[in-house]
Amino acid sequence: MLAALSIASAPCVAATVGTAPSSTLLLTGWGLALGIGALCAVLIIYIRKAQRRAVLDAAALDALDDAVLLCDRAGRSLAANAKWRARFGDGAGLDVLQARLDDMGPLSRLRVAIAAGDSGREDVALLDGDGRKSWSMLAVNPASGIPGAALWRLGDAATRNALDSAIAAQFDGLVGFLDDFPLGCAVVAEDGTFRQANTSFAQWLGTTPEALVGDGVRLADIVEDPRPADASPWRALPAEEGAGGCAVGELAFKDGYGRRFIVQLSQVSLDEGGVPASLLLVRDVSGEHDLAAALRHAETRFHRFFDEAPFGIALVDPEGRISECSKAFDRMVSAGPGSASGQQLWAYVEDNDRDRLRHWFVDAATGDEGMPLQITFSKNVETDADADDESAVAVSLFAGRYDAEDGAPGGVVVHALDQTEQRSIENQFFQSQKMELVGQLAGGIAHDFNNLLTAMIGFCDLLLQRHSPKDQSFADIMQIKQNANRAANLVRQLLAFSRQQTLQPRVLDITDVLAELTHLLRRLIGANVELEMVHSRDLGPVKVDQSQLEQVIINLVVNARDAIGDGGKLAIRTRNIAAGDVPGGQHQPLPLGDYVMLEVEDDGCGIAREH
Repeated sequence: MLAALSIASAPCVAATVGTAPSSTLLLTGWGLALGIGALCAVLIIYIRKAQRRAVLDAAALDALDDAVLLCDRAGRSLAANAKWRARFGDGAGLDVLQARLDDMGPLSRLRVAIAAGDSGREDVALLDGDGRKSWSMLAVNPASGIPGAALWRLGDAATRNALDSAIAAQFDGLVGFLDDFPLGCAVVAEDGTFRQANTSFAQWLGTTPEALVGDGVRLADIVEDPRPADASPWRALPAEEGAGGCAVGELAFKDGYGRRFIVQLSQVSLDEGGVPASLLLVRDVSGEHDLAAALRHAETRFHRFFDEAPFGIALVDPEGRISECSKAFDRMVSAGPGSASGQQLWAYVEDNDRDRLRHWFVDAATGDEGMPLQITFSKNVETDADADDESAVAVSLFAGRYDAEDGAPGGVVVHALDQTEQRSIENQFFQSQKMELVGQLAGGIAHDFNNLLTAMIGFCDLLLQRHSPKDQSFADIMQIKQNANRAANLVRQLLAFSRQQTLQPRVLDITDVLAELTHLLRRLIGANVELEMVHSRDLGPVKVDQSQLEQVIINLVVNARDAIGDGGKLAIRTRNIAAGDVPGGQHQPLPLGDYVMLEVEDDGCGIAREH
């Protein structure tokens, strides 16, 4: 190409000089040709040097540790070194880099700087194909000689990566330290799978850390929760959020054998290379729950023994105030449940017994425990009402001093034994003893009087033998004998009352027995009670001890009189009972036969239970 250019140029040069001699024209054309050839050679040398320089520059760029990109204003690639092409591909521009960034903020700031003609430098986080994050340094400078072009340089952010590596190493060291610690530690991904776990946590679940991580076990698989398995594992945690985004609460876990245990779980959010995760700190609190349940059970049993004891128990402070009491004690001293707490112990006794109770309590509080105190609690003391039989409770008080564990003043444990019924039984026993003495006295008098009546009736019989019925004294002697016989009947009734008579069964007519008892019964019931006798016709005879029968009738009438009270009506009826109509009764059935029924009925309100 250069030779052709020289030949074509010669006539032109010759035409330029015009009138010069021909030899001169030839020499000048060859000189021009030689000059153009030299220029071409210089150009060739320059191009080859430029190519060599470009090769050297490219080699120098490829030798750099950073990935370099020369791009236009739109971010399209103009040139790139080998590291850029290896990392992002041939012809890759800023759009490929942008797709790999975790945060677009640094790239946006650099673009603003290059548009203003300035340089810039930022640390950016790049995500790899597995979603892991690594830090890089991204710098940009304007490209001289190419309008709108920019030179981008992507290098390693060693400090940031070293910091992340150090944190990861420290975390791995911490996990290794906690591996055999009696505290469960695990790292859970966002989808609920386990990434790391220490040995203690895996052993609680009946597996190993390798199996827990490698088998794809999810948090939802071990949480005993009715939520669906595909739900977010964090929804299984309590809604309560602690400081720093730490969720703390208790959950029920289940191991590979189906055993259920309670754990206290703390969940802290983590960021592993741009991938969200959570750190779980787990503490097995099943033993604490079992201990708490045992304590509640023991407390329940104690309160059951305390409240259901048949005697009253009260804790009294040194000032004599009831701090706590059982249900039985509460029923003894107050009308409503729970109203005794906070009251003075002696607020439930009469004025004349308060000093005695105070002295007894002071002796017990100072450790001088004496004899039990017999006293009567009255529920009507606070209202200044008259105490009746239902509100008065006779008790025996026993005291025991106790000391508080924290060094505070203790108090006195008071046990109250209800003696009301025992007092009533004792009174009845004393009354029965009195009646026994009265019976013995009546029996003794009746025996002596019966001896006198026997002598009187005997002398009357002797007189009747000496006097005929026509004699004027005969009627008087008969009157004396009849009165003596009536006195003998009264003596027999006294003997029956004293239960000192001997049994002598004989055939009797109940109507005659009741007729003889009428006068005595009317005296027993008093004038305010009306006595009515109703006898059926053709009553059958009975064989019975007359004294025992009279005693039964007297007892029934006295009970009816007490049931009537101030006034009323008392009826005594008799009738025949055929063999087929004999009632079975509540006790041993009667033998089959004909009976005579004696019935005592009153229209009173009845006898109170305590009587």
